[in-house]
Amino acid sequence: MENSNMNWMMQKLYPHVGHDVVCVAYGDPLEPDDVCIECETCCCVLISCEDFEEDTHDCCHTIDEVSKL
Repeated sequence: MENSNMNWMMQKLYPHVGHDVVCVAYGDPLEPDDVCIECETCCCVLISCEDFEEDTHDCCHTIDEVSKL
């Protein structure tokens, strides 16, 4: 959904409204390598803390891609 009134985050999250969304940690639970917000309905990582280490907002990995990191 492209709408000029929506910022990039709303455009990314809006299609997942009503889906099963979870927050998960990868790696050691006490010192995780990454924490992600994932849509289990679509098998897509919506937000990864790793994305904010770089100056990019267009990263969307599948759960399979993230599990191989």
